[in-house]
Amino acid sequence: MWGGGAYRPGGSGYSDDTYTYVSEAWAPTNVSLVDTRTGQTLWSVEIPVGQQCVIRFHRGAEPDNEVLPDTMRWQLMTAGRETGDLFSIAPVPPASARRVDVALRRSPEMPTRPQPGPLAAADGPPPPPASRREIEPTPMSPAPDPLAPRAPRPAPAAAPPAEPAPAPQAPVVPPGRRKIPVP
Repeated sequence: MWGGGAYRPGGSGYSDDTYTYVSEAWAPTNVSLVDTRTGQTLWSVEIPVGQQCVIRFHRGAEPDNEVLPDTMRWQLMTAGRETGDLFSIAPVPPASARRVDVALRRSPEMPTRPQPGPLAAADGPPPPPASRREIEPTPMSPAPDPLAPRAPRPAPAAAPPAEPAPAPQAPVVPPGRRKIPVP
């Protein structure tokens, strides 16, 4: 299949028109392909945290299609994977009329285990847990439900009556000094 090698963020190190976008807990990523002639988003994917999306463009793969002559092969796979087949295919505009937009979702976002399906199947089963601690539940206090009605706040207690202010006192003059009147 149309596999390749060196799927790394930043590219493969040579000009093969292959791009890798990784989604992490503090940078959950969405990728979209836009036709710059119309401004229309032709393709979009929300990359799950812990996964990467690899995209490779093939020039002139559809010579009979004047509007979308190129093809894009893409695949979601486990983050860090450097090889694999790209099974999903989409016709795309030529390089001069397409743009890849990358956007971050609200973070942090917790990773999820891949569910069996057409996108995760190419990646194989998830790896076994590294330690027993990962599969044991951790005792935690439940988070408050933000939609639950709140109890009314108690009225503030009445302040005690204010004590009268002390009467002003004459300044104390140390012995041996005398007070000089100011005109």
